[in-house]
Amino acid sequence: MIKKLFLQKKLISILVCLFLISLASKAQVTITGTVLDENKLPLEGVSITEKNSKNGTVSNTSGTYSITVKSANAVLIFDYVGKKSKTVKLVGETSATVTLTNDASDLGAVTISAGRKPTRKIETTTAVEIISAKQLKIIKPEGISEAITAAPGIYVNQSQGRRGGIVTRGFPDGGNPLGGLDYTAILIDGLPAFGSTGRIPEAGFGFDMNVDRVEVVRGSAATLFGRASAAGAVNVISKTGGNEFGGAIRVTNYNNVFSEGGNNFNYRLDYNLNGQLTKDKSIRFNLGGWFLDDKGYKNTGYKDKGYQIRGNVDFTLGDNFGKINVYFLNSNYIFQNLTDVPADLNTMKTAGNWKNYQTMQNFPAFYDTRYTIYESGSAPNAFPTRRVNGVDSISRTVRKAMDDNSYGKATHAGFTANLNLGGGFSFENRFRYQEIKSGTKYSFALPNFYKNNTVLRLLLDGDANDNDIINEARLKKFINGKNVSHDIVVGAFLSYTSLNPTTYSFAHTVNPANADTLKFAPLAPPFVTAPWSGSVAFPRGSITRRGSYSESVSSVFVGDEIKVNRKLTINMGLRYDWMAIRMIESKKPYDVRISRDESFKDWSGSLGINYLLNQNSSVYANLNRAFRSPDYTAFTSLEWTSATNRTLIKAANGIDKNENIISFEAGYRGGFGDFSFDLAGFSTKINNRLATIFQNGVATSVPFGSNKITGGEISASYNSSLIKGLSIRSNITLQKAVFTEFKVNIGKGGVFNQNGTTIAATALNVDPTGNLYGQTLINEGGGNYAIDLKGKRLPGIPALIWNSSINYSHKYFGLDFSSNYNGKRFADPTELIKFDNLIVLNAGAFVRLPMKVKQEIRLGVQVKNLSNNQSVQNIAGLGASDQTLGQKQKTPDWKFTSGTATDIWGQGYVQLPRRILITLGFDF
Repeated sequence: MIKKLFLQKKLISILVCLFLISLASKAQVTITGTVLDENKLPLEGVSITEKNSKNGTVSNTSGTYSITVKSANAVLIFDYVGKKSKTVKLVGETSATVTLTNDASDLGAVTISAGRKPTRKIETTTAVEIISAKQLKIIKPEGISEAITAAPGIYVNQSQGRRGGIVTRGFPDGGNPLGGLDYTAILIDGLPAFGSTGRIPEAGFGFDMNVDRVEVVRGSAATLFGRASAAGAVNVISKTGGNEFGGAIRVTNYNNVFSEGGNNFNYRLDYNLNGQLTKDKSIRFNLGGWFLDDKGYKNTGYKDKGYQIRGNVDFTLGDNFGKINVYFLNSNYIFQNLTDVPADLNTMKTAGNWKNYQTMQNFPAFYDTRYTIYESGSAPNAFPTRRVNGVDSISRTVRKAMDDNSYGKATHAGFTANLNLGGGFSFENRFRYQEIKSGTKYSFALPNFYKNNTVLRLLLDGDANDNDIINEARLKKFINGKNVSHDIVVGAFLSYTSLNPTTYSFAHTVNPANADTLKFAPLAPPFVTAPWSGSVAFPRGSITRRGSYSESVSSVFVGDEIKVNRKLTINMGLRYDWMAIRMIESKKPYDVRISRDESFKDWSGSLGINYLLNQNSSVYANLNRAFRSPDYTAFTSLEWTSATNRTLIKAANGIDKNENIISFEAGYRGGFGDFSFDLAGFSTKINNRLATIFQNGVATSVPFGSNKITGGEISASYNSSLIKGLSIRSNITLQKAVFTEFKVNIGKGGVFNQNGTTIAATALNVDPTGNLYGQTLINEGGGNYAIDLKGKRLPGIPALIWNSSINYSHKYFGLDFSSNYNGKRFADPTELIKFDNLIVLNAGAFVRLPMKVKQEIRLGVQVKNLSNNQSVQNIAGLGASDQTLGQKQKTPDWKFTSGTATDIWGQGYVQLPRRILITLGFDF
């Protein structure tokens, strides 16, 4: 009986379980649908989760999704980067088409992650800033540096016309003799702009209306982008084709900063076209560029002129297999180069009657001078018996060189493939080939300090033909577990860069006393020969550099982006890079080739975390180990100890080592309503830093100990929902970049005595027994001395950066105002020359006439550098030099006590002049 009752109860239990399972099975419902953006375009990668569960899925390339939920009354949550999260209660429906709208707060902005996966800003593990298409339309940048001027932690040197220097979080960028960036990676659609760091970003890319947005990562991105991104990365992302045809055209007229008689219509024409090429919208295109004819910001004697055309075609593959984007660029333009003016070392303004648009390379006697380049010669008037590089020697006027032989031609083509392989696997490949031909002609002062009536200058007459092949492949695997998901990526990077420069130079001397009546300055014998009668040096140039260089880089990397319970994000990355440099130069006597090979390798690693406290706040931190290898500019120029034994001069001890960089960052970001903010602190140590100095007129990279950078930044934004169209942004960065181990050797014969003559070549620049102005002297023995600069600030790095902007956009008009403040910067490592605080104000306004659909006509005015600030931004050659202390000892007030010259001026570079832009645009 007992046994029978037990069997009955067991049977009833089994039946009850089966019934419950049956009910649960019947309750489960499969929901399908599509996710669209505000323009009714499908959104790929939208996260769809069932509320109060770990159940979730992701929309595919056509925006469709499928998810099985517990019941037909379940609640779905739709999340996507840059869009407002949306909650949908099903109420019995088995399908749901959802439209996501833009998120007004910055917390939902789109940014990159370790696996190149779009990620909401609030979930990133490092400090990021997104310069959106809307912001770019307001500021109308003409260069990458101008586009990111207002980003937190970024200091931009705007003294170079349509190109500028970038310093990220106190890293000592700007020391590259060719103008490249050593610590901040410049990327075009995720690939480095160049295979070598020794190029300025704008050398082969002009900013245009094709740019959709710019992402600024502050903090090491070395595991993402390799050796040149220890400070961060600037990623310029291009527009791709849309589902409807449209575009924009804009004409800009610039006021004449200076006048040489007659009127010049300074203009730039920008355009962009966008749309589909097939009815099924599987093939879409984007095309745009600009034409430019402008006298420029400075009176250099030649214009900024040329064109750029750039475009891409997007192919959507069937069966949700992915996309392929093919792109190209062709350009032919020349931008004015970095030009110096005399700097008053007491006021840190332009000296005398100089203005920030004047230069020392545009006066008739100089511009019409003919110079001839020879390979060799024992005296200034001795002509060689051999030809240059196997051809007749070059002979031309300065005008001919600048007008006809200044050029910049770039061509590049490439593709990006994103393929869905199924089973959670995907493959991404980015490839670009580019060729850049350039002819750069400009003059600059040779000495850091000079008399107010004489300055020795050099006209550089250079040509180059550079080629890059860059490829990056990534295999990704997405694993979606119940509580934990993984985005795993393994990849490889390859680049090959071929550089073939030839640089000639022509030395001359100018009297800079009066900017309006520039003339040659006399030289003493033996540099004066007939027929010049003491008025100018014999016009004979020389070859300063001719060679063939190559850099090849190979990298492998692995990363994992882990999500735990949709709250915790962990990013891990590891990268290994190999670099080989091959250098060949032709040297006198007469085209004898010398060569040198160098190789470097090292690793980068990163660990980042982000924890979502709630939907509107998170904490994050990251620890990174990066490195920097010398590029070919560190070994320029190859030299012999003598022409007889032909022994190569090896660089100083330590050049064979990489810099290694350890950085840490922690932050908190949050927001409520229309207000969002980001607070971060950072600390960086650079060991075995390389610095570029000029020794005997040759740029040389030598090790200069260690640097430390600490700081903090806070940024805030307000995008008003009450006053539609109002946006207020502000950020403050406080930082201290100092030398922890650094010494400068004291040189000889590089400064002026009080009577205006140069001290003897055997005499030390710095008097060890004189006033050291608080510096610590190191006795190296044997009559050699050095300055110990431990604890001194890195030159050129501001201690305070404060950026603010206010924008208001109405249906019929708009206003904008921005300010950029940089405080407490020094020109030299001894902290004896302090720059003025730099304040740059910009303002603009527009009126617009809305038309049907998305069409509008817009008329605007933009004023850059509203107050026409003429502060000095840089004094060349002092960043790692003893000359400031030596000259300060000899002339404490920067004046001679006797002689014809009364003042000493510096080789200064100043903020760009005020410019007024009138724009007329049509969007359709």
